[in-house]
Amino acid sequence: MSWIGYDPLADEISKNDLKEISELFPTAGETISLMLANINNILFLLVFSIALMFKLFFRKNYNLAEYTSVGFYITGIYTLVKIITMFIGKYSTFDVEDIEFVILFLLLFHSSFSLLRKFNFWAVVKYVLVNLFSIVLYTFLEGYSSSR
Repeated sequence: MSWIGYDPLADEISKNDLKEISELFPTAGETISLMLANINNILFLLVFSIALMFKLFFRKNYNLAEYTSVGFYITGIYTLVKIITMFIGKYSTFDVEDIEFVILFLLLFHSSFSLLRKFNFWAVVKYVLVNLFSIVLYTFLEGYSSSR
């Protein structure tokens, strides 16, 4: 619970929802419960997927530790934006869940451009590939870690 009494997960999943989801996907309820309990640890996967993709595509500019700090920066800003969108989604009729990865993609693209300051065709292609592969690797690692 917080100072203002806002719990974003209070109405997120009820026992009936877990039962209904578990009928469709046998391990889904267990997976969702695990993800909600370990959300802080799962965000580290985003940090390291961003760092690994930056190092893979821009290996000569910085080392892995510096790209990891960039990953922490991007994840922190993304978390703040996500908190704001959770408030918007909770207190309005606008559904912000659909634009979660768009926000992450735009944030990654802006951070990539701000960090490397290259703006030619191949640099933009690399920025887009870093963004896409970071998000894909994050979702893959997130799914793999929650299935264990």
